[in-house]
Amino acid sequence: MRLSLRRADHGSLPPIELTEDEVVLALRNPRAAQERCVRRLGLDADQRRRDAGGPWLRVRPPRVPFAVPTGRELWAGEMERTVHETAEDLVERIDDYRPGVLESHVASMAPDALRSYLRMNVVRVVRVVEALRRRGFESGAILEVGSWFGSFALALQRLGYDVVACDRYATYGATFASYVDLLERDGVRVVSTMRENELREIELLGEFDVVLAAAVIEHVPHTPRFLLETLFGNVRPGGLLLLDTPNLARYWNRRALERGATIFQPLQDQYDCEPPWEGHHREYTPVELDWLLRRVGCVDVEVEFLDYNMLQFDELSSEHAECLAEIVRDPTQSDIILGVGTRPLRMEFN
Repeated sequence: MRLSLRRADHGSLPPIELTEDEVVLALRNPRAAQERCVRRLGLDADQRRRDAGGPWLRVRPPRVPFAVPTGRELWAGEMERTVHETAEDLVERIDDYRPGVLESHVASMAPDALRSYLRMNVVRVVRVVEALRRRGFESGAILEVGSWFGSFALALQRLGYDVVACDRYATYGATFASYVDLLERDGVRVVSTMRENELREIELLGEFDVVLAAAVIEHVPHTPRFLLETLFGNVRPGGLLLLDTPNLARYWNRRALERGATIFQPLQDQYDCEPPWEGHHREYTPVELDWLLRRVGCVDVEVEFLDYNMLQFDELSSEHAECLAEIVRDPTQSDIILGVGTRPLRMEFN
């Protein structure tokens, strides 16, 4: 017998305790885990479309301690394995990383923290590839702006795309020298820009099937308009623009505000820096990311949710299990938002 899901019935719905399979799915895609939970309530397709994600959904965290699956367990498909192996190749070069010229909040990161960061990035790269393939882009020319270690660029190149990786490598000294060597060895074209004429240099690279800027727009001071207009101009008609950025409305920010704590990066780092500050000038909500893509000219815009926070642990504590349950209940509290939009074949002007 199916539940009759009138709005008045929502409060009587039983809580859903996350199964092991749902935890694993949530580490990859909170929205997919939520949909599986809703299906377990016995709702039909129309009810799921209408009510999934409603405030009535109650999700119990998994029992802790819960062992977090290894990367090889999480990324078992051929594409995912390529992304995972790429991350391990980047991890192996951490001893060659020279962060001295970077700002203190980055330069002070311990090698083990950076290794963890590169491994956590696997979910971000996988979700980008899934978004590309879902829209029919299984090959083609990709421009990544803000490529840094090369997590996206190197994996995409190895998956058969033709990648140009662009960043201010010349200003970083020897920081990423080993990573640039690896990118170029694997066929990625590396373009080093300078802050003073960066947008013009990017513009001159021409059009691509896909333009990607991951963890970039939050670092832009003042308006992101000029960067976004440049990136949009580099997308061929019918191509894709993808933006990945921290979610201002993420779970941990909400908890910080409840405690009266800041949601910004450490004040001392910004106060003591030599301008320009390279940290997060502004983070965005899912609605704002959707607005930005549409405002710059994209159509068929989608915003997806992902969370890589738990992937840094060997097992989940009660605090992190509660976080995981909350983002399954409400994926808009996920750590990262990924926006995808299409440049129309024909632009319309008002």
